[in-house]
Amino acid sequence: MPQLSLSVVKKRMIGHIRRSGAFLLNFIFNHRPVFCAIGWINRHLSFLSSVFLVYPASSKYALSYVYVRHLHLSQWSPWLLGIFRQNNKWGVMLGISSTEKDFYQKNNTEKLRQLVNEIEVVRHCLGASQKTFSGILPGVLYAKGIVQETLEADITVEVIIEAEQQVRELEGIDENVPLVILGGQGFIGRRLISKFNGREIYCIDVIGRTDKAEHWPNHIRGQKAVLLNVSRQTVLSQYLPRLWPEMVLLNEVYPEPNKRCLRKISMIGLSVYHIVGVEGQAYPPFPQAYAGGIPACAARLTPEMQVLVRKLV
Repeated sequence: MPQLSLSVVKKRMIGHIRRSGAFLLNFIFNHRPVFCAIGWINRHLSFLSSVFLVYPASSKYALSYVYVRHLHLSQWSPWLLGIFRQNNKWGVMLGISSTEKDFYQKNNTEKLRQLVNEIEVVRHCLGASQKTFSGILPGVLYAKGIVQETLEADITVEVIIEAEQQVRELEGIDENVPLVILGGQGFIGRRLISKFNGREIYCIDVIGRTDKAEHWPNHIRGQKAVLLNVSRQTVLSQYLPRLWPEMVLLNEVYPEPNKRCLRKISMIGLSVYHIVGVEGQAYPPFPQAYAGGIPACAARLTPEMQVLVRKLV
């Protein structure tokens, strides 16, 4: 019992340090003149290349970085959260406390537009060559006509293709094995299908569908296959009864499947891999799903880019 209490105290102390540090960091550095000063140096030394905006998977995640009393301040105005490094170039990580449900509300479209403009101002001030957005934000922004380019999708697709090849090699699976894409009609899924030209592909998507069973490839049950999950949180759990042991699951969705989901998959008998992202260092580190790397949507597409995959089961 004392050990548990010590663990709780330690966790709370770390939380306070992180939140206090974030507040102090923004009080000192999150100002346009500061960004412009850094940008002046960057234009001479070329050490910084990226601006990356993140949002929390839930309001609970947001409280890991921001006190409750500060949530409203960071809902649509990005806070400076840290820095990251990939292939000898630095990036700046900004964050907002808004969650996915906020992005879909029609009355927030103008706020999203202003957010993108603000990130562009930061990118220009810093002299960075790219700005990227995490999670579903690129797809939402594209669908609303706020952005016309989808750099994040291009990078993520290349990372997934490399990760799928890594998993097949690790599992000793033939390159022509059937590919089941969960979320195949989504922002990333559609682009993946066009890239996997020539493969036996089964596109599964649950958006607006009530007849999921008719589209699941039961006729290949018992055969080797790669199930690629690029859908949304909680979607994978709906399909667990349809999986078979000869399958290999490659998950791209954040956060990775929870312990309960992994236990059920383990009982079925198939291997599970998670795409960590791209080799790099972040300060402070990204959440556990990206341990040892940076998210694909934050990365730069370079010949030296190293894709990281972790086996979960």
